[in-house]
Amino acid sequence: MVLALPVYATGLLLLLLFAVRWPLFPLAGGGARRLVLPVLTLALGLAAGQARLVRAAARDELGRDYVRTALAKGLDPREVLQGHVLPNAAAPALALFGVQLGSLLGGAVLTETVFALNGLGRYAVLAVAHRDYPALQGVILCFTVGSLAASLLVDLACAALDPRPRE
Repeated sequence: MVLALPVYATGLLLLLLFAVRWPLFPLAGGGARRLVLPVLTLALGLAAGQARLVRAAARDELGRDYVRTALAKGLDPREVLQGHVLPNAAAPALALFGVQLGSLLGGAVLTETVFALNGLGRYAVLAVAHRDYPALQGVILCFTVGSLAASLLVDLACAALDPRPRE
């Protein structure tokens, strides 16, 4: 269900539930407590996709020959899961995270607007409203460089996690 909701709808729903209906978090001010709902808004959609992918990758790995061999040798199933299955299932999840970074940056623009936070996303919205194109170009450049750097780091981490021997 969380995957189907847009970021702004998730943010508004969390505000309605946890700041208005059950006032656990402040609407304004409050220091670090004020950041819980925006972080949760961005993380819910990403975590739902990651959980589905890790589950599918782990199920795929459980059917492999090396897992059956390890279990036949008498290894504890928990050790097999933690030592063999999950590390091999982590590479696709990490690759998906690299793809999700772009939506994370786009979601930050909407999240900062919904929660009235000051950041690059809100600055971009104000730059559009005031037709300040050089400022908007600067924000887009920052997002692009950040996204490219993060994608490079994700690719390097995927290469390091790859269990196949290097030639």
